[in-house]
Amino acid sequence: MVILFGPLFLFSSFNPIALPNTVNNMALNIGVNVGDAQFELFTNDHPKINRKIDHNEFLEYFSQDNSMINFEAKNIQVIEMYSFSDKTWEITLPMYQTLRG
Repeated sequence: MVILFGPLFLFSSFNPIALPNTVNNMALNIGVNVGDAQFELFTNDHPKINRKIDHNEFLEYFSQDNSMINFEAKNIQVIEMYSFSDKTWEITLPMYQTLRG
């Protein structure tokens, strides 16, 4: 029984020694593959906002009467990325013409 239910208890939210797994860093990359070439169109490695929500925000998003919620406001984060890329899209003129067809 321990082999069956041990991992379920260990990795569940009911484990009293479990620590919150907060996000410390985030990256977003968007690219396109053309043939064997891969082009990175957008990359952002610096979150604009990375914070935990407060109690009022928690109540705004999650109703208190919902019995299915088993997490706390202190364990929820808001992460917002910038809408622009960290890098410019550098492409040679011949490759650009190849992409245009």
